[in-house]
Amino acid sequence: MVERDAARIVLIDTAGRVLLQEVEGFDDVAISWITPGGGLEPGESFDAAAARELREEVGYSGAVGQCIWERRNEFRFRDKLIRQNERFFIARCEPFEVDESGLDELEQEVVRGHRWWTLEEMRATPEANFEPRHLADMVEGLLRS
Repeated sequence: MVERDAARIVLIDTAGRVLLQEVEGFDDVAISWITPGGGLEPGESFDAAAARELREEVGYSGAVGQCIWERRNEFRFRDKLIRQNERFFIARCEPFEVDESGLDELEQEVVRGHRWWTLEEMRATPEANFEPRHLADMVEGLLRS
């Protein structure tokens, strides 16, 4: 089992859409839609990792807000069991075109693309695997507060 800490970012544009990555490699499902983010580097804080991951994975260098959720997540990825302590941060932005040029080699293999999702689209696509599973409801709560 691999244990690690990770920062994930709920990036919401001014239209209320959430940017998600389409990824493959999880053993239990073929394709998942996840928030940008990833593991902390040695000595790196969760906040710093969140900002770095946004720059690397989607080309966004704006401000990252506060931590909004924490969870301990276990999953299988490419035949490895991973136990991940995750902190989710919020970031608000203007709509932009994703820049994938900062993806590392593994990310280039598993990231199939990005998409801005409305809450309505997420709810109307029950066959899609969103992580966290109730992401639309969670984001709706954020938008209300």
